[in-house]
Amino acid sequence: MLPLKEQAEILVSSRELSLDDILNLPENQRVEVAKAFVLKTRNKGEPFCAFAIHEELVDKGVILDTNYLVDDLKNYILENLSENPNRALSVYESAMKNEIKLGTDFIPIDDLKKSILKQLKENPRFGLDAHKLAIKCGFNLENDYIPVSYTHLRAHETSLHLVCRLLL
Repeated sequence: MLPLKEQAEILVSSRELSLDDILNLPENQRVEVAKAFVLKTRNKGEPFCAFAIHEELVDKGVILDTNYLVDDLKNYILENLSENPNRALSVYESAMKNEIKLGTDFIPIDDLKKSILKQLKENPRFGLDAHKLAIKCGFNLENDYIPVSYTHLRAHETSLHLVCRLLL
């Protein structure tokens, strides 16, 4: 006989289940099938739906810890970091809101900075949003890695600075 976890994965992959189907399962199957269901949703590229399903199952009395999501979410974030830092950081932020403790040490800071710089070049607004989101998520980023244009510096000039610049 297959282990319960493998049985759950087969059940979830073989047919479409609803949350009610999961809730009607025998107690000994419910948790493993619920985990497999959430991970299947996440593997379809829908991490926000996976969070919502996880939370709804917990609200309906299925006892789920968050450990089963941690490695999966870390991999998802790392896979998406270089191409879409905003999405990766949004998933990270959602994990924090759902009390899923991922830590910050699994994301190399230099890779995060490169990703944000790339985003800044492609779309400055999204790049700045990614930078702000990274700081909000607890990543220790210095501002010195973001290049600032002469026009941007001029926008912050006061009349005193303007006089000094004209005297040069």
